[in-house]
Amino acid sequence: MIQAEVHREWGQPAAPLWLAYAPPPEQDHYPLREVWGWFTHRWPIEPSIRFRKQHLAWTLPRLQTAEACDRWTRLVDLAGWQLYLARLLVRDQPLPWQKSQFRLSPARVQRGLGGLFAQFNSPAQPPKRRGKAPGWPAGRSPQQPKRYNPVKRGQTRASPTCFGYEMLLLKCFCSSEQPALLLSVI
Repeated sequence: MIQAEVHREWGQPAAPLWLAYAPPPEQDHYPLREVWGWFTHRWPIEPSIRFRKQHLAWTLPRLQTAEACDRWTRLVDLAGWQLYLARLLVRDQPLPWQKSQFRLSPARVQRGLGGLFAQFNSPAQPPKRRGKAPGWPAGRSPQQPKRYNPVKRGQTRASPTCFGYEMLLLKCFCSSEQPALLLSVI
């Protein structure tokens, strides 16, 4: 087990973060400094996940099958790549309280896509008004989708050892000057 703590010079300290590291049995143990490096490399990934959830509606639809969830995830990934590739084609359109950016964030690129799309002609015909919809055919009613009961899991207690390996404790004390690492084996 790895415990990461941040100690600030002012303000309340954040709650400690507990992480688990258990290599496969056939693999050698990595030094804790290298494992800690893996943890710090997650910081560029987390903002992209938050952007996908907040701006690209990754978790918004309530899909009923795993295949539909996979298709939706692929569409969100493609939308993210489209924003990445369009970053050089759009102009920055900051809100009145924002400063202009040279390197646009994905949210700024998304905001500027409307101006890019306005430059293209639409291949679709304009929609035609058809009047009132006829509704369901006579004698046929809509069928409700099959419902699944939620899976409820009980809480489990952690054992003193993790998968038969020794538990490792890593505390990182980060200040404005230098981070210090304290290692101890339990």
